[in-house]
Amino acid sequence: MLSLQILDCGNNQLTMLPPLNSRLTYLYCHNNELTSLPSLHYVSLYTLDCRNNLLTSLTYRPSFEVVYCNENNGLISLTGFENYFGFLEWSETPIYDLLDGDQENIIKFNWFREHYFLSRLRKKFISWMWKSREERIKEQFHYKHLIRFMEESDDLENTDLDPFLENFCKCK
Repeated sequence: MLSLQILDCGNNQLTMLPPLNSRLTYLYCHNNELTSLPSLHYVSLYTLDCRNNLLTSLTYRPSFEVVYCNENNGLISLTGFENYFGFLEWSETPIYDLLDGDQENIIKFNWFREHYFLSRLRKKFISWMWKSREERIKEQFHYKHLIRFMEESDDLENTDLDPFLENFCKCK
């Protein structure tokens, strides 16, 4: 197993993967029920195919050349992908729809998502942290609440984040 370089475990209804081999270069885990991936910190993946799962976040690794993460209905965080020059397929995800597929808006969205929830809901978050379970917190801070806020906002005429972020920064 230490020399395993290609792992194809797609189409198996998996809910989790074991820790990955550091020599793994190709991971095909598409069409499963994964909510997260194991740590990719020591893995040198060139190709990651994690499309059609239940992932909520994905973090960039310098070794990535090809990433398929499309069709993840809960994907709201692509950390580090704003300057990614490899192939990234992330269509049919909430973050893609919200940002009109513009990869440059990922950094703005990630900044907004973190700062909005930390500043606006700080007291509630602290109290919930002590009184409830992690799953309840995840539900409360789910991307659908951000999308609803943006749709209901008087300051936001469309999903373009630039004017919204400017108004948001003035409110602080």
